[in-house]
Amino acid sequence: MTQIELNTALAACGSRFSLAVTGAGATGAAAFFSEAGSSAFLDDVQLPWSQYASTRVCGQSGLKAVCEDTAKRLARGIWAENYSRKGLPENGLGIGMTGKLAVPGERIGREHEVWIAAFSYPEQRLFKTSVGEVSYLTQRMVPTQGTRHEQEVQASQFLHQFMLMAAESIRR
Repeated sequence: MTQIELNTALAACGSRFSLAVTGAGATGAAAFFSEAGSSAFLDDVQLPWSQYASTRVCGQSGLKAVCEDTAKRLARGIWAENYSRKGLPENGLGIGMTGKLAVPGERIGREHEVWIAAFSYPEQRLFKTSVGEVSYLTQRMVPTQGTRHEQEVQASQFLHQFMLMAAESIRR
């Protein structure tokens, strides 16, 4: 799917998004701005790269950098920052993404992984899944071995696919 097609699909999905992406997927978040149309669905993109910045969005210090809980806290934190105030769209979804990708000189056997989460305020809308309705969706992706750039491309595609899936599962 091209960036124009992705932007068109997300614009048509009926959801608005705010993203907090750290550790992986930053190029995927930035790609939305390479073509026109992202303002129709995208409200905010933050790249809280440092531990301090991630702690600010998550609202808690001492978290493990790459895990499901941190992705969920990023999703809820970015949602709260953009959609918890009155008068803002009820269809806003917070997306939090964190990952551990290849780095030069890393030890053999270091695991690479990416966690992503979506949050929707339960009193507004819920994600419909096979186990019922939930306010969080999460997924984990293990990129194939390769360079940092190759894994970043995989993480970016994962972000885009997840956003489409989250929007679809909340519309059902």
